[in-house]
Formats: sequence, C-alpha cells, structure tokens
Amino acid sequence: MPIAAPTWPQATTVDEIRHNLAMVRERIARACALAGRDPA
Repeated sequence: MPIAAPTWPQATTVDEIRHNLAMVRERIARACALAGRDPA
C-alpha cells in the first residue's frame, strides 16, 4: 500500500518552518481558548 502524499504545505526553508510552527501554535491557542484551557 503506497503512502499518500501529505495534504498540508511542505516547508522547504527555515522561514517556512517558522511560519508553519506559528500557525500551529495559533491553532492550539484558539482551541484552548474555546475549551477554557491554558495553552501552556
């Protein structure tokens, strides 16, 4: 069974990795806020 290609953007530079990490952290913070939890 072949492995499917990722459906998310693939980072190829350090700046892209930083941007993607910031986006993930932002999503975590929003989810925590909705759940009334501390993102730390």
